[in-house]
Amino acid sequence: MTRVVQRVQITSDSVTIRTSVGAFKVLTVHERGGIPTIWYETLEKPVIPVDVTFTIVPTGGAVPDHSVYVGTAFIADKASHIYQHPDV
Repeated sequence: MTRVVQRVQITSDSVTIRTSVGAFKVLTVHERGGIPTIWYETLEKPVIPVDVTFTIVPTGGAVPDHSVYVGTAFIADKASHIYQHPDV
């Protein structure tokens, strides 16, 4: 099984990716080109596919139930806190 590093940009309130159960790890969250971006490690060809959703929560915003914090991207004076659900 080949592990690969991928990235996804969150251009709306949330984004969903297809990854593999047991072989997924968020590496970092940063701003890239003014857009919150997540870099993650997964399998090139998921063995047991699962959808993972990342949601942006502004400071003072409601955190989605059963989600896990993965990082914060700062864009200008705005903090975008990124939460993952479900936790795989």
